[in-house]
Amino acid sequence: MRTCWAETLGGCDGPLTGEHLFSKGLFSGKSVQVQGNIWRTTKLKSIGINSLTANILCHAHNNALSMVDNEGIRAFRAIRRFEEILSLRQALTDAADLQHDADGLLLERWFLKHAVNLFVVSGTGKQHWHGGSLPSKPPQQIVKAAFGLVKLQHPLGLYNWAGTRFGERRVVGNQVGFQPLFDSAGEFLGGLFDFQALSFLIWLSDSTSKLDIDGTALAEFYHHMGGIFEAPPLGANFGVHWS
Repeated sequence: MRTCWAETLGGCDGPLTGEHLFSKGLFSGKSVQVQGNIWRTTKLKSIGINSLTANILCHAHNNALSMVDNEGIRAFRAIRRFEEILSLRQALTDAADLQHDADGLLLERWFLKHAVNLFVVSGTGKQHWHGGSLPSKPPQQIVKAAFGLVKLQHPLGLYNWAGTRFGERRVVGNQVGFQPLFDSAGEFLGGLFDFQALSFLIWLSDSTSKLDIDGTALAEFYHHMGGIFEAPPLGANFGVHWS
C-alpha cells in the first residue's frame, strides 16, 4: 500500500492525490508519448495527460510543491519559446523573449522532486536509498531539501553536465527524459534528465567517485549555469542563478 513519500515531515493531510510524474504544465494537448519501465513499454505509446500520475503524495504535501512545479514549467516553456523564435516559427517581438533567468535553488528542487517521484514509482526490491530504505521511503534530508526546508550540500545537487560534450549540437524537442543511476549494490545515486535540449544531473550521493562518465571529474560542473541557443544572427540565453 502506497503512502505519502513526504510523511517523514509530518503534517500529512487529505487523501493521496494524483501527483504528476512530470509537471502537467510542461506539455500542451491532452496526451503525451511515453516509454520506459514505468509504462512497461520499450516503444513510444500515447497516454492521456491525466494518466501521467501516481498516488504518492498527500493533498497537503502535493500543494506545497506548486511553486517548484511553476519554476520547472517556466524553464521548459522558455526553451520551447527560444526554439520557436530561432526557427522563425514565432516572430520576435521583444528581446526579453530570448532571455530566461531561472532560480537555481527552485530548479534544483524541481529535478530533486521528480527524481524522487520516479524512483518511488519505478524502484524495485533490489534498489534502495542511501541507508537502505525502500524506494517509497526517501531519507528525511532528501525530503526536506525537496520542500526547501534545507539545502542540498555539496556534492549533492544539480550539475551542469550529464554526459553531453561541450559544443555538442542538440535538437530542441518538446520532451523530457530521465535515466536513474545506481551503484553496484543498488543504491539510488540520482538521475540524468534531458530537459528539452539541455542536460541536467541531479546527484544524491555523498561521493562523486561513484560516477564516471567518460572519465570527467564531476566536481568541475557544480552548479548548473544554463546554456546558450544560437541560430545566427539570433541567439538566446538560458541562465541559472544561485543565491
